[in-house]
Amino acid sequence: MTQSEQIESELNRLIGLEAWGAAFAGGMLMIQFGTPRERVSLNGSKHNIGEYALHIQTTWRIDLNHGDPSQGITSSEHGDINFLLTQPYIESIKAKGLGPFTLNFSGGHCIEVSTPNVYPIDTEFWRLLGPGLNGRHFVVTSSGIE
Repeated sequence: MTQSEQIESELNRLIGLEAWGAAFAGGMLMIQFGTPRERVSLNGSKHNIGEYALHIQTTWRIDLNHGDPSQGITSSEHGDINFLLTQPYIESIKAKGLGPFTLNFSGGHCIEVSTPNVYPIDTEFWRLLGPGLNGRHFVVTSSGIE
């Protein structure tokens, strides 16, 4: 199986799942998918997590208007990502080699994730995790798939 096929196979878990939460932490975009589940943190506070979460730490672009570059949000802008609440589920996914992929949302919006041509050794690009399912992490780095 090629790396693109491995990536698509893992990301295909998101197809049909609702995207219900998104946030930024430093330079990372975090998106929650699937049924929210309550979790109690180590300090006793309660919060919701998704069946799956996607943490993107590389360059990304949200296309809000079917290819019009003036109608988008980029990782350098950290703009309003609330469109996720109105475009609730993933319809399809396309991976291109190691790291780059596109998530196509219902309603025509998409998130395009790319990887830089030059990067430090052992750079994490993105990870898919299943916190609500106590799942493993699928991690894509500059060294490959972990």
